[in-house]
Amino acid sequence: MLPFHYIDKDFNFVYNIIQNYFPMRFENKYNYDIPIDKKFKFEFLNFFPNLIPRQVIVFARPAGSVQKIHIDRVSKCALNLPLINSHTSYMYFYSGIFTKKFIDADILTDRTNLLDWTLGPFELAKCKISQPALVKTDIPHNVIHDDTGDRAIISIRFECNPSFSTVKQILC
Repeated sequence: MLPFHYIDKDFNFVYNIIQNYFPMRFENKYNYDIPIDKKFKFEFLNFFPNLIPRQVIVFARPAGSVQKIHIDRVSKCALNLPLINSHTSYMYFYSGIFTKKFIDADILTDRTNLLDWTLGPFELAKCKISQPALVKTDIPHNVIHDDTGDRAIISIRFECNPSFSTVKQILC
């Protein structure tokens, strides 16, 4: 099974809510925590019953950025939606033998485990970030943005930390 699945659904209601909060200039800050109110949860539940959003983050990265390979410590999966200039960005997934090294990535986001590789990393798959995708975040992954402009995506994490396969069943 691939560690990602493209989702062919309309997420305009998410984009409309994000536009109210998202600053269009990055100002040297890479992660924006978007407040989740009852209206957002209600609208999300109308589209996807039994799937309650826990956290909505806008990940903004400058041109040419290469994220370190890591594993999210809290979330098993995330729904990623392209926002700005993501058409040349890819999320890569890896395997290999490694040990986890805990770090605080940002107080707004999941704490992250960086990895010390004994063998690898070996690329398993890559997901183009040009359309909505459910992605596994509990395996080694990173994002490479090889473009001349800044890019941003919306990443939604869910209550009760459901598995990738559970969320995939609900979304599809």
